[in-house]
Amino acid sequence: MERIDPTPLGPHPDLKGVTFHIAESREMAIEETAKYKDSFCIFTDSSGFKNGIGAAAVAKESGDKWIAQQHHPGPITEHTVYESEVVGATLALDILWEVPQLKRVTILLDNQAAI
Repeated sequence: MERIDPTPLGPHPDLKGVTFHIAESREMAIEETAKYKDSFCIFTDSSGFKNGIGAAAVAKESGDKWIAQQHHPGPITEHTVYESEVVGATLALDILWEVPQLKRVTILLDNQAAI
C-alpha cells in the first residue's frame, strides 16, 4: 500500500484553524473518535448499491435529535463513488449551516482522495 500525504505543500494559508488527520488503520480511526467528544461531529459516507450512487452525512445535535442529509447523484454508469465521497463532504457543510454557534467541528470521512 502506498501512503500519500494529503497536504504535501503544507497547510493552505486560508485554512487557519483547520487540521487534517488520517488514522493509521480502521481500528485506530474508531478508537480516535473518542477524542472528539468536545466537538460537533459529522460523519459522512458514500457507496454504490443496485446500480446507483449515494452519499450521506449525519450528526447528532442534542439528546436524541439527529441531522441527516443525503443525495443520490445517479446511476453508477454516470457517477463514481469517489465523486460521491466529495458530495458527502459537501452535505456535511450543509449540516453546519443548520446548527448555529458551533465552536469546534469535526468532519469524519473515510476516503483520502476526498480529504
